[in-house]
This record gives sequence, structure tokens and C-alpha cells, in this order.
Amino acid sequence: MVLLEELTSKEEALRAERAQLLSELSELEDEATQRQAALDAAIKARELAEINAALVPVEGPGVVMTVLDQHKALSTTNFVMTLGELRNAGAEAVALNGVRLTMRSSFTSDANGVYLDGKPLTSPFRWEVIGEPDTIATALEIQAGSAAQMRAKGAEVTIRRENTVTISPVAQAIEPRWAKVQ
Repeated sequence: MVLLEELTSKEEALRAERAQLLSELSELEDEATQRQAALDAAIKARELAEINAALVPVEGPGVVMTVLDQHKALSTTNFVMTLGELRNAGAEAVALNGVRLTMRSSFTSDANGVYLDGKPLTSPFRWEVIGEPDTIATALEIQAGSAAQMRAKGAEVTIRRENTVTISPVAQAIEPRWAKVQ
């Protein structure tokens, strides 16, 4: 009888230990799942930051707009207006003549033509844009919009919706001088 009681007692202790170990295993699995979720979120946040900062090549649906300005009639205003329309229409990435545009990009012009970040742009101007193709094409074609204004100056403008636009150029990362993380 004593032996049976000892075995019963040991069995209960082993069952309790097993339950405790299963509980610990479950907690470890939950922690691992939470760590993986945090890692996945960090990877996604980094990817979004790199895309938004134009630090990586990207591809997706969008439009390609080609502008032929044989008379050099376009000015800085036309380029700034186009970029603004693209951003307002939800463009996620833009390149112009093989240069990735960012919030640091600047257009200037003089009697010799238009410049992007101090470098001369030459016609034809090829705008590669990633975003919802119908929305972007519509924004460019609105009455008195970018395309209409460029055409009014004698430029030939073609806008093609594309299933895949590849933007390979990237911007150089700069060390912030004034901005600090809060």
C-alpha cells in the first residue's frame, strides 16, 4: 500500500512538473512569436523608410510621362508644378531623366534651360512615377494641369499607364544637420 501511495504521489508530482514545463514552453513560444512580430515590424518600418527616403530601387504600377520640349519653352514652374501634382496624386516614387526625386530635389532655370539639383536637364524629359496609374494620369491631365500647361507652351506630352515601372536610381543619404529624433 505504501508503494502504491508513493507511486501515486510521484505520478502527481510528475504531472504537475509536466504541466509547469508545458506552461513555460507556451510562454517561450509566445515570447518568440512576439519577438518575431517585433522583428517583422522593424524590417517593414526600415523598408518603408528606405523607400520614402529614395535609398532603394523600387518598382510598381504607375505612369511614364515623356515631354518633348523642342523650343525650350518650359520653366522651373512647369517642373515644380508637375512634381506637386504627382505628390498630391499619391506618387510614392518619382524619377526624372534618371534622377530620383526627393524632398531635397530642387529645380532652377535660366536662359540656357532648366536644372535639377544644379545639373542641366535635356529634352525629352522622362518622368517615371510609381503610384496608382489612373489617379496619377488623371491628375496630370486635369484641365489647366501640368500636361495642359506644357502643351500650351508647345511641348509634346505623352502619358502611358504601366503595370510595372522600375525606378533604379537612388538618392544619397545625408547626415541630418538640424533634425534630431525626439
